[in-house]
Amino acid sequence: MQPADRTSSQALPPESVRDLLRAEARQVRPFFWLLTAWMAGVGVWTLRTTPALAGASAVTFGLLMALQTGLHWTTPLLVGDRRRAALYLAAQSVLAATLTLLSRSAILAFMLPLALLGETAGMLRGDRLMAPVALGCLSLSAVLHGVLSGFAGLAVWAVAALPMAVFVTVYVVLYLRQAEARAQAQALLSELGEANSRLSEYAAQVQELTLAAERQRMARELHDTLAQGLAGLILQLEAASSHLERGGGERAQTILAQAMARARETLGAARQAIDDLRAAPPPAPLAASLATEAERFTQATGIPCDAVLPDLPQASEEVEACVRQVVAEALANVARHARAARASVSLARGGDSLEVTVSDDGVGFDPSAVPPGHYGLLGIRERVRLLEGEVVLETAPGEGCCLMVRLPLALDEEAPDGRQGGVTAP
Repeated sequence: MQPADRTSSQALPPESVRDLLRAEARQVRPFFWLLTAWMAGVGVWTLRTTPALAGASAVTFGLLMALQTGLHWTTPLLVGDRRRAALYLAAQSVLAATLTLLSRSAILAFMLPLALLGETAGMLRGDRLMAPVALGCLSLSAVLHGVLSGFAGLAVWAVAALPMAVFVTVYVVLYLRQAEARAQAQALLSELGEANSRLSEYAAQVQELTLAAERQRMARELHDTLAQGLAGLILQLEAASSHLERGGGERAQTILAQAMARARETLGAARQAIDDLRAAPPPAPLAASLATEAERFTQATGIPCDAVLPDLPQASEEVEACVRQVVAEALANVARHARAARASVSLARGGDSLEVTVSDDGVGFDPSAVPPGHYGLLGIRERVRLLEGEVVLETAPGEGCCLMVRLPLALDEEAPDGRQGGVTAP
C-alpha cells in the first residue's frame, strides 16, 4: 500500500515517511480531542434520552462508545497501510452498527457513519479505494436509518446526509493536507539545520587543510630561497677565505663579486616569496640558468660539474621552476655532504616527460637514515609530487649519488620557436 501522498512518499525514503506520519499525527491531535469531546457528548446525551439503555445495556453501550472513541486515535498510524485501514474500518462499522441498534438512536445512525467517513477521507486520501469505502459508509448510515425509521424516509435522510458527507470529506482532507504541509516544513527545516551544521564542519576542515598546505608551501619557499641562497653564500665565502689564505687575492675578489651577486638574487627571491608578487619578471632560459648554477657550484667548491643541456621543447613555468629548485638543492647537497671529486647535471626528453639528473662520485649515504633537520630531499619530493612527477634516488654509502626527477612536459604554445638552445658546461 502506498502512502496517501504519493508524490512525497516516492521522493522520501521509508524512514522519512514514517517520521513524517508521526509528525502528522502530532499535528492532528487537536482534531481528535474535538472528536473525543463530541463522541463523549453524543454518548452522554444518548444515555440520558434513551430509556432502553439501563443497567447492563448502559454499561455495554458506554464501553463500546469508549472503545470506538479510543480507536479513532489510531487512524494517523494507519495512513498508507491499506490492509490495516480496511480492518479498522470494518471493526468501526460493526461498532457503529452495534451502538446504533443497541440504542435505537437515529442520531447515532446519522453521526457515527459520518465520523467514519471523515476518517476514511483521512486514511485513504489519494487512494483509489477512497470512493468505494466512502460510499460504503454512506450506505451503512442509510441502512441503519432505514432499519430504525423505515426505508420510506431515505429521501429525507439523503437531503441531510449527502451535504454533510461532502462537508466532512472536504474539511478532513483540507485539514490533514495543512497538517502534513506543516510537518513537511518542519522536517525540511530540521534537514536544513543539519546540512548547515555539516557545511560548517566542512568549512572548518577546508580551512585547516588550506592552512596546512600554505604552511608547507611557505616552508618550501623559505628553504628554496633563503636557505639555498645562504648556503651558496657560505660556500663562496669559504672559498674566498681559502684563496685569501693561500695568497690568491684576485681569485678571491672574483668569488666575492659572485657572492655579492648571489646575495642580491637571494634577496630578490626572498622578497618575491614574501610579497607573493603576481607580475614577476620572466626567468632566464632554463638551460642558461642551469649552466650558471653549475658554474657557480664549480667556482665555489672547486668541484668540476659537467652540465649537458641539449635542445628541448620549452616546458611550462611551473615545471622549469621546479627543475631549477631541484638542481640548486641537489648541488647544494653535493657541496655540503658528498665530498665528491666530480659532479654532473643533465637534461633529457623521455616521451612526454622532462628528466633532470644530478649525480656525483662522492661518499653516498643511506636514504633511510637521513638525520633530522635536513629537509632538502623532502622539499624536492613535495615539489615534484605537486606536479605529478617522479623522484628516483640511487645511492648507497661509498657509491656516490644519482638523483633523477621526471616531470610531465607541458609544451608552451606561446613560445616563438619552442627551442631553448643547448648549453654544455665543463
